[in-house]
Amino acid sequence: VASTGANVLDDYEEGTWTPADGTAAALAITVNGATYVKLGQMVFAGCDITYPVTADTSGAQLTGLPFAAQTAAGPGNGSIGYNTSATAHLWRVLANTTGAAAVTTTAGTAVTNAQLSAATLALMFTYRAAA
Repeated sequence: VASTGANVLDDYEEGTWTPADGTAAALAITVNGATYVKLGQMVFAGCDITYPVTADTSGAQLTGLPFAAQTAAGPGNGSIGYNTSATAHLWRVLANTTGAAAVTTTAGTAVTNAQLSAATLALMFTYRAAA
């Protein structure tokens, strides 16, 4: 039941979501599991996915996060993920989207789909939802 009290938590939700390839390559990503918890506007969304074997050089991007991100980029809009080779990647939830995230290396260069070819990724996103 919604409340008008400023300090009353009246928005809690949990469930599953479906990560998908957000590039024109339309890769068939295997979802080993993907769940989320939403507390107020804060979203905690985790997934375990496996990329298909691919030579596609598009910048890797996931879609399907359970809630649209806030309009402006802000603190907490990201994740550090590791693939099966233990290479660290920095994923960030894209501001003002309906649930997309892009990835770079820790040096800030884009990661391509080919670089994630056959990799299994464990990711946890923390971001503020638009509403």
